Amino acid sequence: MTRHPRLHFRAPSSADAVLVFALVLIAFLPGLFGGFLNWDDDQNFLENPAYRGLGPRQLGWMLSTFHMGHWKPLTWLTHGVDWTLWGMRPMGYKAMSLGIHAAAAVAFLFLARRLLTLALARPLDGPARVGALAAALLFALHPLRVEPVAWLSARSDLVAGLFAFLTVLAYLRAQTRPSPSVSWLVVSVVLFALALSGKAMVVTLPVVLLILDVYPLGRLGPGGAGWLGPAARRVYVEKAPYFLLSLLAGILAVRARVEFGSLVEIAEVGWPIRLAATVYALAFYLGKTVLPLDLAPLYDLRAAIARGPWPFVASGAAVLALSVLAAARARRWPAFAAVWAGYVVMLLPVAGAAQNGSQIAADRYAYLACAGWALLAGGGLTWCAAQVAGQRPRRLFGRSVLALATAATVLFVSLSAWQILIWQESIALWSRAVTVEPGAALAHAGLANALLADGRAAEAQAHYQQALAIFPKLAEAEMGLALILGVQGRYDEAIAVGTPALARQPRRAGFRLVMAEILWAAGRREESLAAMQEARRLAPGASIFAYATAVELARMGRAAEALATLEEGHRLHRAADLPAPDADRYTALVYESIDAEKAKAAWQRYVLALSRIARPTAREVSQLGAGLAALDALARRGARPSTPR
Repeated sequence: MTRHPRLHFRAPSSADAVLVFALVLIAFLPGLFGGFLNWDDDQNFLENPAYRGLGPRQLGWMLSTFHMGHWKPLTWLTHGVDWTLWGMRPMGYKAMSLGIHAAAAVAFLFLARRLLTLALARPLDGPARVGALAAALLFALHPLRVEPVAWLSARSDLVAGLFAFLTVLAYLRAQTRPSPSVSWLVVSVVLFALALSGKAMVVTLPVVLLILDVYPLGRLGPGGAGWLGPAARRVYVEKAPYFLLSLLAGILAVRARVEFGSLVEIAEVGWPIRLAATVYALAFYLGKTVLPLDLAPLYDLRAAIARGPWPFVASGAAVLALSVLAAARARRWPAFAAVWAGYVVMLLPVAGAAQNGSQIAADRYAYLACAGWALLAGGGLTWCAAQVAGQRPRRLFGRSVLALATAATVLFVSLSAWQILIWQESIALWSRAVTVEPGAALAHAGLANALLADGRAAEAQAHYQQALAIFPKLAEAEMGLALILGVQGRYDEAIAVGTPALARQPRRAGFRLVMAEILWAAGRREESLAAMQEARRLAPGASIFAYATAVELARMGRAAEALATLEEGHRLHRAADLPAPDADRYTALVYESIDAEKAKAAWQRYVLALSRIARPTAREVSQLGAGLAALDALARRGARPSTPR
């Protein structure tokens, strides 16, 4: 082993892992203080009690569900642990996500060490430790990592990423022995199955293993056993379990997306656009890795197309140039060729060819695909560290590059900290999305939803209308606008706008609730109750639908049914560990039509609880006012308690 006096580490190599883990926790710590967002978090966690717990019923649901268009039982298992430990407190959920990312960063550190020592054909030394540590920090602290860490609904990318790194580590352990270790191959296959159960985006990982067989393992290709000989065939057969698992996971993923309706059909987005979107994404993530500015929660496909062909042409030229460079210099720069090939392979499942939803790209999709670029940077920094340690002629250049890498890491931490603030709450999140991509209909609808929840109906209406002007068939904007029109007393317009939204997303229980409220206000009570009952059927474990049904039954004079449904709502509310004031509010609304004194007591508890909030939101202030008004109305009415029927 070559001795490098200026980079002789006295600390044990395990200290690097502790350092990486600690720095990741410190850098992303502000993300713990955000809440659930109105982007999938509401449907995944607030309206979905099925994952809450670790009993047979919850575990069975996790294994079989295609909720929100994904099959990801291992990710749901981590959320079951969340609920068991923290109830519905988002800080605990976010701490779990941060812990998974920190563990993935440590796994990536050991993976970088293994690959660097294989590429350099020597044991781990000081420069290689520097390079591996730099690679891990560049990967883990990059602003592109903020989205999967801060957004609870994106945890599946973290889970899949952690087990993908462990899969490759176990595979390398199996291959860096005199003969392949069957036991370590079995471990690798099991870890790959776990990665797939976190999220199916890792289905192309077996191809990455084949790339590693070419370089740096040298088991395939001109420098190894060739491509078709007996030894090469053994390498291919070795991958059969991986490809079989990928096939099964791919089938489940497609089925989940079809059932949810998020898989965009070829007729809607043809192959030319899909190919262009794929090429655009390849250039996009590479550009954001080098210069992580103007990051946003949503990069809309339609908005990108509306900007014209030149971004796609430029992306195509860049991708073609890099592909030609990788192919032409594969023998001289095998590391670059391997990283480029792995980058393309890992992005294919989430690029335009398999268009899922309205986005052309998403920061979370870079979690695995861009890890190779951190490895390549680590290899370069290993060389620079060796120049410094060995007092070689290029040591000044090496020092300069190491200093720039340190500055870049500090800059990444600063940008990540700023990015985390965007993911703290929904209005900031969607305001950023609209700023970066003003032509994104879904961004305007998301901002409108957040503004409406904050009691800013006029601003919300403007953004709903803007969203529909961009994309007239956006169900979220249609239903939001319908709700506002209903509040304004324009019931016929509201029903006309909301009905197509229900047809487009018939499984959205929240849409049924909104339509039920509009129908009730319009005097169509039986239709309203039917819509409410359908919402309960679609989301049987969500307390809000039971509560709303109880209120309607009470106002229709069906007191016995109302009280039974109210109790069902309380049971679900307690099981979900939701805030107590909401239960008091619905209790008051139900008893207003049954027993005025009990209604007063419930309103008093509700008002007292809201008045104790140190920094209430605009919505909480509005609800406090509504509670006080209800108490005043009951006092003026002076009604005596009535006997429930």
